[in-house]
Order: sequence, then C-alpha cells, then structure tokens
Amino acid sequence: MTDPRATTSVLIADDDPVALRVLRLLLGNRGYRLEFAETGAAALKAARATKPDLLLLDVNLPDMDGFEVCRTLRAEAGVAELPIIMLTALTDRGARLKGIEAGADDFISKPFDHVELAARVGTVLRLNRYRRVQEAQQFQQQLEMACAIQQQLLPRATPRIRGLQIAARYRPAAQVGGDLYDFIVRDQHLYIVAADVSGHGVASAIFMSSARSVVRSMLDMTTDITSIAEGLNARMVEDSGDSGMFVSAVIAHYDPSTRRIGMVNCGHPEPIIVRADSRIETVETSAAPIGVIAPLDAVRWETTLGCGDLLCFYTDGLTEAVEAVDSVDAVKAVNTGTNMFGLTRVQGSLASNAGIALDDVADGLVASVERFHGKRALEDDLTLVLIRQVDDEQ
Repeated sequence: MTDPRATTSVLIADDDPVALRVLRLLLGNRGYRLEFAETGAAALKAARATKPDLLLLDVNLPDMDGFEVCRTLRAEAGVAELPIIMLTALTDRGARLKGIEAGADDFISKPFDHVELAARVGTVLRLNRYRRVQEAQQFQQQLEMACAIQQQLLPRATPRIRGLQIAARYRPAAQVGGDLYDFIVRDQHLYIVAADVSGHGVASAIFMSSARSVVRSMLDMTTDITSIAEGLNARMVEDSGDSGMFVSAVIAHYDPSTRRIGMVNCGHPEPIIVRADSRIETVETSAAPIGVIAPLDAVRWETTLGCGDLLCFYTDGLTEAVEAVDSVDAVKAVNTGTNMFGLTRVQGSLASNAGIALDDVADGLVASVERFHGKRALEDDLTLVLIRQVDDEQ
C-alpha cells in the first residue's frame, strides 16, 4: 500500500536557516514532499500555484507577517481551505488569539519539540483528508440528487399530435447541468419548451424544476406564449435574486389545424428549420435569457410548416461539443471556441438525413457528435428535440 505521505505536499514559509534545516530533516525523513518559501509574497505565490496539503507558516517573515499571509489566503477562493499551522517563538496569549482570528488551524512553538511537531502535522493532515473525503461524498450525493430531479422533469414519452412526428434525445454531461425539454398538450395544441439553466448541480436542477412548474401553471391561465415567457421571466427574476442564475429558453406553440408554429426565443441557441426543398432557416434570439431583466419584451416569431419540413430545438451541448484531440489542443479549443461541432455541422446532418425516419435523424446527429467528441464525457448536457410535419394520415 502506498504511504499517503508520499503524495502529501507541505509548503514551509520561513526565512530562518536553522528552522528550515530542522523541518527539512524531520518532515523530509517522514516522506512528505516539501516546498519552501522565504517571504510572505513567495508563500502566497506558491500556495496559489501548487495548492499544497499543508502550510507551515512562520509569523515573522521579512516582507509581511504570517498573520497577513494567513488572512490573505483565507479570503481567496481555491486556497481558503488550505490547512495552516503557524510557527512562532511567541508564546503570549494575544499572539495566538491574533493567529486564530487570522484563520490559523494550529500553532507550533519554536524551538520545535520533534515529537510535538510530527504529531501536530500528522493530525492536521489527517483531519484535512477526512474533510476532503466528506466533501467528496457530499458532492456525489448532490450530483445523484440533481440527476434524479432532472430525470423526473423529462417527458416519459413523446406526445401523439395529428400531422406531426416527434423525436427527442438527451445525453447528460459529467456534471449534472440544467437542460430541460418538455411537451405540453392542451386541446391537441402542442407546446414545446427547450431550455438550459446556467450552472450545474442541485441548484441548477431545482431552478429548472421551478421554471417548468411556472410554465405549466401559466398554461392553465393563458395560451399566449409571449405572455408565458414574460410571466416566467418575472418569476425567475424574483427567484434568482443575486445568485446570477438565468435560463435560456425557446417556448413554442403548434396548432395542428393550421400547421402554424410560433416561437419565443429567449437567449437560446437558434432553432433550425429544414424545409422539404432543403432550404435552411433559423430562428434568432428575440429577447434576453429568462431571469436577467424585466420586462423581457419578448417577440413572437411564426411560420407555417409544410409537409416534410423539419424543425430542430437543441441546447448548446450539441454545438459546443469539443473535438477529440490531445489534451493541450482540447483546452485551447474550449478557451477559443474553435474545434467545436458547431451549427454548420448540425445543419448539414439534418439536411442530409431529412428524408429518413425521424428517430434515425435524431440518432444519427447524436452519434455524429459522439464520434466528433470522442470517449471523453461531455462538457455540457446535450438535448435535442425534432418535429416533422407530415400528412395527417401518417
């Protein structure tokens, strides 16, 4: 079994040559990986860069005292939870209280008692490992909860609407996101919602659950999708508060008697229409994402679907899937927006396969994305909804 100390890094911030020799001998011989910094500025830089498992921090550093270093780290995301043991020759109660107020986890007095030093370092590291295990377990539980919420929101089956074929696909990302699609039928009229909430995890799933409930409840009061979008937005602006969460969404209404479909696009990837004669149209954004500003000032877009016309709703997990290349290029692709599956490939796949069975169109497009992306887990949820106008008998 591997000794956990072999993978445990300890950053020592001290400019005292004697103390450094002692710490190097005591902790190096115990198998810890040691890093050193002789100033407060160097300690801050090293802590941010390497994120060690423990910081042994001398109170008296040449450029700033250890209390200031400790306070600075405690205020920064990414290193705020770093375990810190302060090294000090000061034994008065006031100095220790000052260290506690700065956020120190423990103190070791100079000159070092070898047994005490080893015991305190080992104890703090064990407590930190236990905390990380607990956090990992809690995170996994939250992911499972969010996944369960999200799965419950998705329709169990596609509805049967005269003159329409419908197919839907959903592929979850490594982290649970906030994608949603929904079908709501009122008097044979079909309402479609495709949405994506910002962020990941339980909060996103709950936020999306609330949005879905608002849309469904509003349909009991009005069938005007512009009013529904405005009402949903007002509720989400109120609920989001200072969280910064928002929802990109398309809300659509299809009338089978006229074959007219209307849409309100609120900051969502533009739906695609592939006409039976292979012409491609897109429905651009007409309003801000849901939950950002009020009023929304949403604008309804409307068209008639002819026989053989295909309409595609999707979330950005489809177009922003990154090509399977080496890790350096993958990072560059994410940062620059290059080497993504993109709208052109989506349109090409839909146009070239428009005449085959709709389920095969959906499966073919998802399979193309998966081949493009490779074996890595998706960075974002992938949601796809297709509808095709057919003869009423089909």
